[in-house]
Amino acid sequence: STLEVGERSGLIIGPSGTDYIVTSSAPDTVAVEQVLTFWVAVAKAEGSAEITASNSTGECGSMKLTVSSTTPTIPETQSDP
Repeated sequence: STLEVGERSGLIIGPSGTDYIVTSSAPDTVAVEQVLTFWVAVAKAEGSAEITASNSTGECGSMKLTVSSTTPTIPETQSDP
């Protein structure tokens, strides 16, 4: 999944009702926050990070998020001599 710098994305972690620990391999690139009972990924800087969720029974899963720059690319123009 790809996000742009500044974007937030909800993370669906289930089954619901179970306590999870959610971490980012690169919190300066993608931070994770718990908002009420939901987890949110926050794109901080260009790059990628692996988000890992684990519960008290040792079950875990992960996913990779890539963050792209929000700076638009300006195409080069050619001038006629």
